[in-house]
Amino acid sequence: MKILVLQLARFGDIYQTWPALKSLRRSYPEATIDLLVRDRFEAATRGLDAISTARVFPVKQILKPIWDSDDGLDDSLRLIENCLSELVAQSYDLVINLSFSPLSSYVTRRVSGGDPQRVVGYTRHSDGFFDVPDDTSSYFYSQVGANSYNRVHVIDMFAGVCGVELIPEDFQSEVMPSQSLDYPDAIVVHVAASEASKSMTQQSLISLVQGLTDRRSNPVVLVGGPEDETVGSSVQGAVSSPHLINLVGEIPLEDHFSLIKNSALLIAPDSVMVHMASLVSTKTLNVTFPSVNFWETGPLASGSRALWYRSPDEVDVQQIIDQATTMLEGQPAIQPVILREDNGLSRFQLRGFRLDDYAWQLTQALYVGAPFPASKRSEIALGIQRIFEACELAQQQLEQVRQNPQKGTALDILLEADEIFHQVARFVPEVRPLVNWFLTQKVRISPAELQTVFDQTAKTYDELALVCRALLAEENKSKDYFL
Repeated sequence: MKILVLQLARFGDIYQTWPALKSLRRSYPEATIDLLVRDRFEAATRGLDAISTARVFPVKQILKPIWDSDDGLDDSLRLIENCLSELVAQSYDLVINLSFSPLSSYVTRRVSGGDPQRVVGYTRHSDGFFDVPDDTSSYFYSQVGANSYNRVHVIDMFAGVCGVELIPEDFQSEVMPSQSLDYPDAIVVHVAASEASKSMTQQSLISLVQGLTDRRSNPVVLVGGPEDETVGSSVQGAVSSPHLINLVGEIPLEDHFSLIKNSALLIAPDSVMVHMASLVSTKTLNVTFPSVNFWETGPLASGSRALWYRSPDEVDVQQIIDQATTMLEGQPAIQPVILREDNGLSRFQLRGFRLDDYAWQLTQALYVGAPFPASKRSEIALGIQRIFEACELAQQQLEQVRQNPQKGTALDILLEADEIFHQVARFVPEVRPLVNWFLTQKVRISPAELQTVFDQTAKTYDELALVCRALLAEENKSKDYFL
């Protein structure tokens, strides 16, 4: 058995792939399991003993001819072809795409030879159009993102695509450091995420580190990549304390495993360090912002917590220090807070927050057969009614197309119906899970004979109508919007 797993995203995504790969290895102990990553992020494969080979997609090498010459496109295309040909020559029995990017779907299609039985994850139909053949990837495509209502963690979705079950041992990693990093019981602070919208401001960071060193005797260790050295130096220059150690840009990425594992607590924004801490069971206090959906990428080590702020400018430094203190001293959490506690399909519990669960309840009804919810707002009920009306109109036009496939007016109305769905989702975001689910079901329709495609399309509209009727029935049980 030969398996190729694609993870062409960034460092954090690769580390979040580790548990699924460990479980995949447990399921196929004798298999060849290769992992394809981009050259820039290869370091995140070091120490991963679940794979046979870390294969590199040489993006820098591929782009170099284009950077060097206006006529370099042909050379770049040849390099892509050479890379793909080498992968095709491996004759993989199964190709699993965990990249969740439409661009990666072309790689999946080519390496699998277009055989749908050999592919899981984003790929392409035989006519070149985008395809999401499995249910988990379909869920990701339609329901996941910073502004989504999804509450399933990315790590669990990776496992779902791979078709494996995760166990606690999948979150235990031993990566030997290249140097001695003996800072027991340290508070490790990651100074910056990959984007400013995910990071604390420099002034907040300085205040945080100053407060921690004033209040605690634990060593406070600053970490980050070479690109963060200026931030690390600024914090070190502004904070006077014998307990402060600045390792920003000083140690290889994989050495952070040992440092974090031996620490008492990690304080970090939405960054790669959060995911590394999850792999060595180190409690994490995650400072998170709306640019990331914490349900999808939050810290998974037992005892971890997260604090949510509307923007980096609104961070409450004293709140972070107080919460960190309770974590270090084993005290109850200070609300409002996000706790690492399993909660059905999600891995977190909210304390001290008021949250409308309608969209999440709707999502669960669509995907796992949970009861259809009733809304608390008339706008939601009216939005569902508009979707139902547009669906009925589309069904009528489909019948017109069935009788006369050349009838252009009916086809135009079908397109207008889809636009109505989009408009309703924009004005009533709570029904977006329903609209995205339906549109993704249409994407999954494979190329076939005209009658087959027609029947499958009609079926998707029929399913949408059934869901709308069920939702409207829940509304009518207690409300008179449609009487």
